[in-house]
Amino acid sequence: ETSVSNVSVKDPPIRNFDPTPNPIDWPSDEIIDVHWLRSQCTKFISLVGDNGTWNPVDLAATINGYLQSSRPDTELQDVLFELLGPNSFEFISLLLRERLN
Repeated sequence: ETSVSNVSVKDPPIRNFDPTPNPIDWPSDEIIDVHWLRSQCTKFISLVGDNGTWNPVDLAATINGYLQSSRPDTELQDVLFELLGPNSFEFISLLLRERLN
């Protein structure tokens, strides 16, 4: 909060702020396939914490099914956010970017 002349104004929220570090670092020549997706799911789970229901193979299979669908990116982004949770912004961005390639 910032006070100016006895008027209290709340600072605006930071948009698209994700407190988790970017889990994705890979060489530009890496092959993007199901093995890559499993690896990224493993990294994601280790960063956000295992909620007890995820395992990399099943998560990768679920995500791959969504990525192979004909859903538009905006709808897919919502579905992935619902699946992966609030700390998944960077991961979802990566998945959608690689879907286009």
